[in-house]
Amino acid sequence: MGVYIMMNGCVVGRFRELTGGLLLEVRHMQVTAPESFYSSLRADLSLDFVTMMKFTKALSSLGESTE
Repeated sequence: MGVYIMMNGCVVGRFRELTGGLLLEVRHMQVTAPESFYSSLRADLSLDFVTMMKFTKALSSLGESTE
């Protein structure tokens, strides 16, 4: 079973393939390769700007809880 990302009460189904470990890898990519990270969100996941910002905010809070 995949992981669903909750953003402002909405389930974002396109993230259902991401496991906890993969989310940590995405967070690592956000920190170490931000240009590639944002490019992938746009190109690979077809996220609009607002959804990208919600997702990156959720990833940032994930990083805070694990540090």
